[in-house]
Amino acid sequence: MTSVETTPSATTTAPAAAAPKRTKASLQKALLVLDDLPSGYSVEPPDGSSGSANISSSDPRCKPLVDIMNADHAPGSMATAQTSFSGGQDGPFVDQSLDALGTAAHVSAFHQTLRAAVAACPKVTMRLPEGRSTMAVRSVRAPDASKDAVAFRITAQGGALDGFEGTQVATAVGDVDLNMIFIGAYPEEIDEATHAAYEKAAEELKVKAASVS
Repeated sequence: MTSVETTPSATTTAPAAAAPKRTKASLQKALLVLDDLPSGYSVEPPDGSSGSANISSSDPRCKPLVDIMNADHAPGSMATAQTSFSGGQDGPFVDQSLDALGTAAHVSAFHQTLRAAVAACPKVTMRLPEGRSTMAVRSVRAPDASKDAVAFRITAQGGALDGFEGTQVATAVGDVDLNMIFIGAYPEEIDEATHAAYEKAAEELKVKAASVS
């Protein structure tokens, strides 16, 4: 019998897609600008809507949420960019930030952590230059910019900040976390600004828009 020498066939494995390199400059280009918003808005200095806000709580269950709210960027951020707007002296006030977390899985994990932190914490204390108040914390419907959106609201329960209400939205733009903070905004304003921010970021960062169906 004649032996036939065979050569193992080479298996071709497609290289793993390289993680996009995000920089502060590339994220900055993906932020909203005045032309993306309705007339009447102006650019504010970073954190101009909330001043030197500080969040605290004596409840150990609230530590994860307190840490997230007091942080300058999402945990694990490798690059970040921020901007702020106001719609007049009485608002609405809008803060936007983009944080590159490396992978979509890291963004999803952060959002799971945020959901759990909100669910575990019924109230926090907010301190502003005007004074302090106890703030009720509750999860609210997130704008449907993407299927991974998370939103919660803090509302003053009397005290020096009585009447204060802020809504925070976190949504995924691929490997980037999009975070929006609204003060004195109506639900439709929150929806419109979040959608505009998501669409701008997805376009500039070359991320395929995620279906929410």
